Amino acid sequence: MLRRVAILGLCLGLIGPAWSDSAPPAAPASELLTPEDSRALILRALSADRHDIAGKLALGLLRADPEDPFGHMVMSTVLMRAGNLEEARRAAKLAYRHADTRRRRHEAARVVAATEARDERFVLGQLWMRRALQAAPTAPTRNRSIHEYRALRSAARLKFQIAGQIAPSSNVNNGSADRINVIDGIPVVGILPAASQALSGTIAEVGGSFSYRLHQGAASETRLTGGGQLRRVRLSDEARKKAPQAEDADYGSTYVALGLSHHRALGAAGGLASARLSFGQVWNGGDRSYDLASGGLSYGFDLGPELRLTAGANYQMRHNDADGLADVETTGVSFGAIHTMANKDRLALTVGTTWAASDNGQSRSTERSARLSYHRAKPIGPVSLSAAIGVSETTYPDYRILFWSVPGGREDTRSSAEVNVSFDRLGYMGFTPTLKLSSERTLSNVSRFETDELSVSLGLRTAF
Repeated sequence: MLRRVAILGLCLGLIGPAWSDSAPPAAPASELLTPEDSRALILRALSADRHDIAGKLALGLLRADPEDPFGHMVMSTVLMRAGNLEEARRAAKLAYRHADTRRRRHEAARVVAATEARDERFVLGQLWMRRALQAAPTAPTRNRSIHEYRALRSAARLKFQIAGQIAPSSNVNNGSADRINVIDGIPVVGILPAASQALSGTIAEVGGSFSYRLHQGAASETRLTGGGQLRRVRLSDEARKKAPQAEDADYGSTYVALGLSHHRALGAAGGLASARLSFGQVWNGGDRSYDLASGGLSYGFDLGPELRLTAGANYQMRHNDADGLADVETTGVSFGAIHTMANKDRLALTVGTTWAASDNGQSRSTERSARLSYHRAKPIGPVSLSAAIGVSETTYPDYRILFWSVPGGREDTRSSAEVNVSFDRLGYMGFTPTLKLSSERTLSNVSRFETDELSVSLGLRTAF
């Protein structure tokens, strides 16, 4: 495992020009060394692999100035060579605390990350490598640290992600865009309740996931997985006036899940087969709504250096806890292609079909969907861009309104578009603020399900 993070090499050769204020002079004739003389002799001792001498000289520097970052950095290197990781870590943290330049903070953080890696504390190592990234003085040093961070992350048994966003929205409740319920152009039910119409407000979401490696082979990996998401809504003053009976909590939701995943290199170049199984629960409006059991298979492979193809199948059983609601079984298949252009921009297309079966005719449906996305490799000025468009058609052949079967069933057509902007230059420790502009519209022969939504989301994501 440690071989995977050997690229860190952080305990070897870190004391160099970044920590020296001058070129190494000849050894002084006087026994009274100035700090500059001591630093120069330390560099010569380290280059000659005389860490005992370097350590003694560094102690002299620290007696004269307990906040000398160079002295602490030398001690961390000497102590790490001696196998005293705890003291080496402490010295490197002091070097980081007292560093007076970006380069020195960068190198000190890398040494702390190295001590954590040597102790197989990879999560803490990743944290310190993010600090190193934040202080990286040049693009090459930043790229090196990104490479080292990914090595640490790959070696870690535990991986986790967290993301959040705040989104002002014109339709937080997925309500109808029309006040009157119309079926095939005929008003048959009358005016919809205000709470069933589109309500504006703000959506706050935070989600996270984790995975823990249970087993790793030469070409496979098995992980315990889990995650969850919280969605909370605050209605606008306009929405409260429109629907006085509606409350913020009515539109909140919570989701948690636990499962297993297995990945195996298989077949063609770049071939990767995956299987997953998970169990989850969902709460809506503060009440437990349903349990989920889901599984899936997928396979992807490279068809040359510019094209990757994917295929997948999934199954989900939704057990409703609410009285009178039947369970729903969903089966789906999907196919995708990812094209990498000569300029490294990526274009991806995914198509799929999903079938929902249930004793409740309102839930039986067939959905066909397609999504096209584009990711620009190079930033435009200070931002990175991506965009996507999607369309889906869903039919409910047995849909009813009260005791009346809708002729030909209910038919919904949903279209969506989004633009994602990442402000890379405003990132901190590898986390980057994002802005998402999205629009979604649903057309239906049952007007209750015709919706329009426009939202602007502010979020945070990891840059690597």
